[in-house]
Order: sequence, then structure tokens, then C-alpha cells
Amino acid sequence: MEQFKSQKDITRWVKAVDTAPYPSKADEASCPPCIRSMGKGPCGELIIDAFVCFQKETDHREKCAQAFTSLRNCMLNYPIRYYVALFQNPKNTKEVLPPSPQQ
Repeated sequence: MEQFKSQKDITRWVKAVDTAPYPSKADEASCPPCIRSMGKGPCGELIIDAFVCFQKETDHREKCAQAFTSLRNCMLNYPIRYYVALFQNPKNTKEVLPPSPQQ
């Protein structure tokens, strides 16, 4: 039994440092769920960085312009993934249906 335990001991392959949780920028900024979910995509770090900057720089938001420019450029590289965020006009969210034929 002792031999089985030593062979299956995970500490042989994984160190405690490798399993320690990283501090999350999203948690620090108390991001809403939509930002956290977008943060899991290919532009995740840029999304979180831009949001954290926006939260911290309440008086000088122009300091965040570079972060948002980088984010937009990244999102344009993945237009299908970020279609709604990039191209959907919030004013025109209603879908217009053609009139139904009268019988």
C-alpha cells in the first residue's frame, strides 16, 4: 500500500508554487460577469486591463485610450467571437420583421 501511495503522490510532479492561485485583476476590479466571460477569450488580458483602467481612472479616462485601442485592434482580429461587441448598434437592437401577408 505504501508503494502505491508513493507512486501516485502528486507532489512528485507538481510543486505547491505551480498550483497557487494567481491574483485576478478581474476580481480586484469587481468586474461584471460579462467582462469576466469575455476575459476568457483571445483578448482576455486586454479586456480586463482596459476595464481595470476605466474603473481606476475616474478623473482622467483619457489615460485608458491606449488600452482600449489595443483591445479594439485585438477584437478586430477575432470578428466572429466579438461580433456583438464590435458591430451591433445598441440603438438598433430591435429586429424589424417584414409585414405578414394578409389573407
